[in-house]
Amino acid sequence: MARYVVAALVLLWAAASIPIGLAIWPPAAGSPPGRVLPVFMLVGAVEGAAFALGIVFLVLGGRLLRAVGRWTRLSTAAYVGIAWLLVSWWPHDGLHRSGFGQTFAGLAAVDVAFHTTLIVATGVVTVFYVRTLRSFSASVAEAPPAVRPQAT
Repeated sequence: MARYVVAALVLLWAAASIPIGLAIWPPAAGSPPGRVLPVFMLVGAVEGAAFALGIVFLVLGGRLLRAVGRWTRLSTAAYVGIAWLLVSWWPHDGLHRSGFGQTFAGLAAVDVAFHTTLIVATGVVTVFYVRTLRSFSASVAEAPPAVRPQAT
């Protein structure tokens, strides 16, 4: 049931994100040509869906971390990093569209605020992933043979 609620929220926000994003960040350069407009609308809907999925992840992912008792500094950083990797695209694109990133100062601010933090978030998630796999691998190696998962 929760899966359908998540899907409905993501689809609803994806559809609503285009007009809401245009209201928050109106285009500085006018409308794109007709043949390119559907591409921007599709990208906007995908970014809106990622934003919604990131918000849902913030709510449900935190509950999951608490439930399994794995609330460490690295898991918290990975949790925030995953959320940022999802939610950042919608405002990032909006700032570019609005003209904020059309000056060198604005472009530098967008690059620092988004690109740099996305790279850092990706690094944190990578470290978390590698350490989780190592931990799992070590626990499987220590398990008695009857408990070990079978390769398929």
